[in-house]
Amino acid sequence: MMLILSLKSSRQFAPLIALLFALTLSCIYPTHDSDRAETLDERYSVWQYLSVFSIYQDKIPDDPWRYSPEELFDIINDTLRGHRYTDYVDYDYYDDDFDDWGFIRADVTVVPYDNSTLYLHIPIFHYLTLWDFQDHIPTIAAYENIIIDLRENPGGFLDVCHDMLSEFLPYGTEFIKDSSRFYDPQSRRGFTRSEVLKTTNKNPRLLNKNIVVLINENSASAAEVMASALRDAAGAYLVGSQSHGKGIGQYYIPRTGRKELSITVMRLSGLSLRTGDYHGIGLVPDDMPEGCMEEADPIMREELDIYLNNLLENDPELYEYYLEDPDFYETTIKYWSEQYCAQKVLIPYSTPSAPKMTSMAGQAARLAKQSRTANRRPVGMFIRLEPDLLK
Repeated sequence: MMLILSLKSSRQFAPLIALLFALTLSCIYPTHDSDRAETLDERYSVWQYLSVFSIYQDKIPDDPWRYSPEELFDIINDTLRGHRYTDYVDYDYYDDDFDDWGFIRADVTVVPYDNSTLYLHIPIFHYLTLWDFQDHIPTIAAYENIIIDLRENPGGFLDVCHDMLSEFLPYGTEFIKDSSRFYDPQSRRGFTRSEVLKTTNKNPRLLNKNIVVLINENSASAAEVMASALRDAAGAYLVGSQSHGKGIGQYYIPRTGRKELSITVMRLSGLSLRTGDYHGIGLVPDDMPEGCMEEADPIMREELDIYLNNLLENDPELYEYYLEDPDFYETTIKYWSEQYCAQKVLIPYSTPSAPKMTSMAGQAARLAKQSRTANRRPVGMFIRLEPDLLK
């Protein structure tokens, strides 16, 4: 039914019309003026930060008032594996980076397999990791073949990865494409700069190594930068499973009296057809030697059973700690088998040194635990800016 009101009759219904109009506004904005102003102010604040820092400038609308923050985040939609990276920050990322004693899990593991081959595990790209890595450089330099384990490495600081790569590659070597947003405080505007990053160490100490990089589905962010760079610039062989596919980086932006923001400011991609734009896809590992995993499996099971039996006799508490994780046994077999195959890649006709791997059972337990909890929250490490940068 259509109701048509004349000008005269409309005056009669003026109070009703005003009430309906007020109800309509209350559906759009809070009824209190202070709440409405606060809502509009938050819309503008989020829009302003996105306009300055977001790498997705083509998705930012011109009107700062039209969309709520949640709608803006949905428009950008930089969701990867169920996590939205441009969003409010509602968790403490760093909780998962600390062990049971409150120390950050940043120490590298260095284990010689034989006189020519060394295993190097890098758990995260933190400054503590860099300092530990630098302490081990004289040891690493003595070996011709290096197996770099980046499995379960969620990433970290790009400059830490940059400094590590600068030890393996000649000075001035291009290793990754980077497109990032920057803020000019004088004009109070953001701008995008695209460049190819290069190594900066004029005296690298780990040149001309034969390198295999171990990756899996939880190798992400800076870990993928290292794997991609070593593949493109050092001819490294990738062993394992397809990586996470996070070729973006974020700023965390605190705002006084408001929720902290996470904004994607960086987009990375590899240099060659072998790496390319891996964001959302991941790096695909190279083919392992034929039959290698099948060959390794029974050898690793025998070695792990021997290790666990000895552990049960000598340290039952540690034995129970390992076995309380239901994934520990099979995950350890898989990890060790991949390491076995990595050795086969480096020295095709050799018999890999299985007993050396039992010294890393504790690490395998940690990796198994990390693998089980890896997708609870976004991966990578974020740069936290000073509060209220845009005032």
